[in-house]
Amino acid sequence: MPAIDQCPLLLSLVPECNVWRGNGFDLCHPATSVSMTINGPAPSILAMFMNAAIDQQIEKFSTDNRRQPTDTEVAKIREWAQANVRGTVQADILKEDQGQ
Repeated sequence: MPAIDQCPLLLSLVPECNVWRGNGFDLCHPATSVSMTINGPAPSILAMFMNAAIDQQIEKFSTDNRRQPTDTEVAKIREWAQANVRGTVQADILKEDQGQ
């Protein structure tokens, strides 16, 4: 299992579409939708994914504006990222348990 601080790097290693000036693809881009089929660690992995999307948007803001965002701007970026990230998470731990 990767360390938590490696999650943004792992999410940036996909060499597909929506590449931006930073690393990897823009998790909040309208054409990006991530689907995950995970079971037991679903809440943790989803939290890491959301935090990676927020961190990516804060980094993008810093690059575009050549400065760090204020606390108010960080709150707006966080809210915007949470509203714009897309995808699905399937976590059916009960079915997996019954299957075993």
